Amino acid sequence: MTADQGSPSDDTDGGTTSKKKTVWLAVVVALVSLLSGAVIRDAFTPSETAVVDPAPQAMYGGRPPTAPYPFVVTVVNPKVEGTSCVGSLITPHWVLTAAHCHPILTPGETTVLAGTSTPGRGGETIPIDQVVIHPQFRLNYVPSYSNKNGPPGDHDAALVHLDHPVAYPTVPVGADMTPAGRKLRGVSFQAGCSETFGDRQCYDPQMQEVDLHTVPPTQCTAIAADSELCIQGENGALMCRGTSGSPLLDDTATPPHLVALVSRDGDDNIACSGGSLIVTSVAPLRAWISSVIASGPAGPPATAGPR
Repeated sequence: MTADQGSPSDDTDGGTTSKKKTVWLAVVVALVSLLSGAVIRDAFTPSETAVVDPAPQAMYGGRPPTAPYPFVVTVVNPKVEGTSCVGSLITPHWVLTAAHCHPILTPGETTVLAGTSTPGRGGETIPIDQVVIHPQFRLNYVPSYSNKNGPPGDHDAALVHLDHPVAYPTVPVGADMTPAGRKLRGVSFQAGCSETFGDRQCYDPQMQEVDLHTVPPTQCTAIAADSELCIQGENGALMCRGTSGSPLLDDTATPPHLVALVSRDGDDNIACSGGSLIVTSVAPLRAWISSVIASGPAGPPATAGPR
């Protein structure tokens, strides 16, 4: 074979060597990027740092509480990860929350966290020993953020019995249905996570309040107007995902009293901010609440109501 004939073989070897060098260079660059990723991210100014995949907000237009709300509690079940509800202490032994929270309401598993405005930091954890669902609630109801499943029943409410009484202040249960135009104060916990270039950061829930008002029931879809209220907020403010069972208060009363609790979205738009909210009025619940409390912890069964 002549030298000229051997040239293609030399070129091929050189090309293979070149490709190997390219591959190794790519590997080195990747390793350097991986190891220095934190430094690269830190080099971005806040305005340049892209935030993607934020968790849905629980409240829009919320602010730190302007008054103490010691009766507002968190209801959690450690065996059901990522889901919690909010409730209100109406007696030292009983918490009122939403009935559609029933998948996490299990005596012996579920606990109530009271006495803190920052769940996860302080407060008292109390086990529950009984759950009573309102008899008119559809237990097979599946909440939908777009309200496509219609109303869950006449009364989206559940009473949760604590296994021992607590010393925190309770909230009185309101006696009227609250006409349209009434200003109310919503209280819940705002939590969330954000992801910056793969670095996911979450913060503890913080108690917040939001200004809301009642509107005519015609501004909500699939509402039971005899037992539910249609709610909107100022400048897009509203209570959204993760606030089920949260109280709406008439804070013009002394002391403030409970008017309603969060049930579900009030319109066909999956977006929360600027929309409507359906809440369960507590006035039609008063006779049922009194009956359950009078019956004591051995009262109505946990699964009372249609399936």
